Amino acid sequence: MNFKIRKTEDNYWYKLSMTILLLICMIIFVISSFFDEKIAEVYSRITNNQFVKFWIVINDEFGDAQFLPLVFFAIYILIESLLFNKVKENRNLNNIGWIIIVILIVVWGTNRIIPTVNALNDDSGFGSGIDAEYLITNDFKFISRIIICFVEGTFLIWLLVYTKLKLVSKDNFLKTNYWVSAIKTLAFIFFMYLIVIFLKISMGRPYYLNTNFEEFVGKITWTNGIATDITLTDEMLLLDNVDKQAILNSINNNIWGPAEYKEWYQPNGSFWGNIGIMLKSIFKGIPIEEISNPGYSNIDFPSGHTTTTFMLFGYGYFLQNSKLKNSKITKFLFSFLIIYLLSMMNSLVVARTHWMTDVVFSTINGVFWLFITGLVIDYIVKKKEHKKVIINKRNNRLIKDKNKTN
Repeated sequence: MNFKIRKTEDNYWYKLSMTILLLICMIIFVISSFFDEKIAEVYSRITNNQFVKFWIVINDEFGDAQFLPLVFFAIYILIESLLFNKVKENRNLNNIGWIIIVILIVVWGTNRIIPTVNALNDDSGFGSGIDAEYLITNDFKFISRIIICFVEGTFLIWLLVYTKLKLVSKDNFLKTNYWVSAIKTLAFIFFMYLIVIFLKISMGRPYYLNTNFEEFVGKITWTNGIATDITLTDEMLLLDNVDKQAILNSINNNIWGPAEYKEWYQPNGSFWGNIGIMLKSIFKGIPIEEISNPGYSNIDFPSGHTTTTFMLFGYGYFLQNSKLKNSKITKFLFSFLIIYLLSMMNSLVVARTHWMTDVVFSTINGVFWLFITGLVIDYIVKKKEHKKVIINKRNNRLIKDKNKTN
């Protein structure tokens, strides 16, 4: 595989964009560290608008789904790159690429279609068909998943087929270094998830919804430390299928319910103790809510949805080192992703499921690891290619010496 880093104006434009985004998020992070509760209060005032509710639900659903096509595309690029020279020698192997495409589409479809079919009856703690996170019915969730299936499925199929027909068929496919971008993307996703999961488990930060549970859900009647009744808010009474007993069960089982506010740097319990709680839950089968503090099961900090959204930047940013023909299109897509990222970040705060520090920290973390991953993979690949060149030169010299001897 040929590898060469291109230092172009496009390269500079992407790095400048990410640097500006990093600086803005760092400033917002510092400010929101002092005013997290106030910001959440202001944002939550617009949550009851129906358009806003749909906006936050569809962003939430996209956040859960969007990284899978990215992973599949990166895997497909790597497979085609590994097979490229063999396919050139034996055209019969060309069908392997199509088989991989079909497998990836079937796996993606299974992962998305089943949750879509079950969406209307999902029970997240307040009864069947009620979205406990956003205090609405699952209608918006169902509609959002249908839209996602169509948009994401269409895009994934087009992307894989276009790559197979237009890119893989070209003799310079390996020289474009798409395979390097794919490696960077997968490494970036891996490290980002490790960090996010570790911090989420360690911190266990409660939702804004939980820290103001009685304001949004209802006034609880306690008897000997057990929730025995709840007077629902007007917002909750608008929901036809709301199940009061399900809400009480969620409160008593520490799934939903009143929780103490925590700053982003304050663990909900003990930092290492929370990791122990998670390990007990995994290896001993003990439900997390039985051994943790109120609100811990939400594990709010940092934001996983913001992280998966930022993963989309990974390929967009890494591709700027590839020999792309139309930089205007990539710049447009990159700019669109920035707008989408801002939409995702703000919708999560409006939804009362994240604090501003959660989402901006996730973006800061993403920019940092984006740069680090790119540098590390570039170094490894360059070192490998350099070693290969040295070996080839040595072998050529040995062949010449042997010919002279003969």
